[in-house]
Amino acid sequence: MPPTRYDGESVDAVLTVLSHSTRRRILRSLQGTESTTVVDVLSDLLDDERPTDPTARRERLRVALCHVHLPKMDEAGVLDYDRSSGSIRTTETTTLACDLLARAVDRSVS
Repeated sequence: MPPTRYDGESVDAVLTVLSHSTRRRILRSLQGTESTTVVDVLSDLLDDERPTDPTARRERLRVALCHVHLPKMDEAGVLDYDRSSGSIRTTETTTLACDLLARAVDRSVS
């Protein structure tokens, strides 16, 4: 059962995660999933792009995911990232982040 109340620090951490477009795209990739891998998330993100140099883009994005975005999201509690196995598991806070993201998008469209 998700917590009914989040403290200011956890909300700030989620908002920091949502402040970067790549992390928002990662969250969209995780919706409806309990667990996945870096390889699957990387493929999802690249499916949305048409890079001029796909091999170089794939490597740059993989490095950014593994060393920047996923660790930051893990630290904020938005997901559980196991660097050694490349596995990603969603958490209760993933749901909060996805809900906040959906509400922000809904408001910007209205």
